[in-house]
Order: sequence, then C-alpha cells, then structure tokens
Amino acid sequence: MPRIAAALIAIASLSASAADVIGIKGTTIQPFVGVSGGIGAVTSRHPAFNSLFAAPGFALTVGFQFRKMWLFSAEVGSISKYVARNPDGTGNFQAAAGADCTSCNSEAGGLFYSGTAVFPSAGPRVDFSPFGETSPFVSVSGGFVFTQGALGYMTGGFVTGRIGFRYRIVPRLEASAEGGYQAEWFPISTLRNAFANLMIRAYF
Repeated sequence: MPRIAAALIAIASLSASAADVIGIKGTTIQPFVGVSGGIGAVTSRHPAFNSLFAAPGFALTVGFQFRKMWLFSAEVGSISKYVARNPDGTGNFQAAAGADCTSCNSEAGGLFYSGTAVFPSAGPRVDFSPFGETSPFVSVSGGFVFTQGALGYMTGGFVTGRIGFRYRIVPRLEASAEGGYQAEWFPISTLRNAFANLMIRAYF
C-alpha cells in the first residue's frame, strides 16, 4: 500500500502541474488527493467463513473536481479481518476470539489457515454535489476486488453507493462524512459491507 500511496501522490502532482500549464487551476478543474477511513458491518458468505462481523477500512483517492459539483477519481481501498480456526478441531473458522462471529462454518477448512483475511479493491469513483463544495453528495464506484491471506486468493468485482456531506474547510482542504454499501462478489463467495467513513481531501 505505501507504493500505491506514493503513486497516487505522484499522479496528483502531475495533474496539478498540468492544470497550471493550461491555466484552469482554481476555475473549473482542481486536482486532489484524499484519504478516508472508517468501520463497516460486513457479511461474508464463503465456504470457510460465513459470518457477520465488524471490520476497519481505509481508502486512498486521486482525481479532480470539475465545476465544483463533480469529482472524478481513482480509488484503492481495503478491509481486513483476523480469522482463526475454532478450538474444537473441526476445521471451522471464527472471527477473532469468536465474539462477533454469528455463524462461522467450513466445508473446506483444510484449504485455509488462521490469519488475516484482506479484501483490497480498486476502481473509478464519481461524486456529485448539487450545491457545490459545501454540500450533500451522492457517489458511485466499481471495479476489481481481491482476497488475500487466510481465506485464499481470488479476484472478483464490486459496486459501491454512498451518500454524505462534504465541507470545504479552507480553499485547499476539505472534510467529508459518508455512509455507503459495497457489494463484492467472487467465484465462490460474496461480501457485503455497510460502512461509515470520514474523508480528508487536499486540493492543488
């Protein structure tokens, strides 16, 4: 993830330079980078891990604002959860300590191991703020999602919808709060994440 963050910052710097060259910075197009984090209520349907659990998430974005109402960006994010075999010797899985696992079971426990399951995602994001830079907004995104770690390695797709409120603190800094729902699907599993995030964007 540090390499991805560095790449996003480099892209944002190039975008800012381009905006200066063509003379549109601060008028209709304004590049930005952003970071967000929050918590989600996640439902997993997986041969080794059927569960409802809480998990932290974060994301990095880079893009540009157009006419103060539209934000177009590329976003990479991730949620993660530690999972462990039940101590009953059955090969079943549970969330960490089992405290927030409502229905963990396994049909193929021998293929998986205790550890952190990570679900990174990457794709385009579009936000619309009907009243400008300090305004409610709606957002949609989609793209590719992956599983890494304890539950194996797979590639799938996702779609996300969000609503929230963005507030321009100063001309180059903005904070926003958002809630959303992300659906992820893989060849043998699905993931559903209802989440709440806080985001900070820096403009150039």
